[in-house]
Amino acid sequence: MGIRRQLLWAIVLLLAFGAATAYGQDEQPAETAEATTPSAKVAKPPVVKHDLEGRSECLMCHSGAMEGVPAAPEDHAERGNDTCLLCHGPGTAMQTTAAPQITHELEGRSDCAMCHTSGMESVPQAPADHKGRPNGSCTMCHLPMAGEASGG
Repeated sequence: MGIRRQLLWAIVLLLAFGAATAYGQDEQPAETAEATTPSAKVAKPPVVKHDLEGRSECLMCHSGAMEGVPAAPEDHAERGNDTCLLCHGPGTAMQTTAAPQITHELEGRSDCAMCHTSGMESVPQAPADHKGRPNGSCTMCHLPMAGEASGG
């Protein structure tokens, strides 16, 4: 390995160690928020505790390969860096509000957009900021009725 490559790896490791140290300093347990039904509680995901400047590749550190840095959970495997701040960004809707609960069965209804972007009068329409989100992401925020498996 050339000296430049070794130097680059040393810098990356030092930066990663600094990020891991900064991340763990303010870590607190997940907060809860009231959902639309009084008995439902939703655990909020932890908020990013470190500076984001120059750190746009979340999975570079949160892949599970770095000691002391929390790894992304298994259920995040198909999610890319572009989705991290939707839930973990300070001041995002996921942190400041509770998404309405899904009040219907999910079986046979895997295409949420079919009804929730159709303009049907009796169906709540998805907000403009949800445009382009895949159906699989709906149940990340909107909890299904009790006893329902997530499916979209």
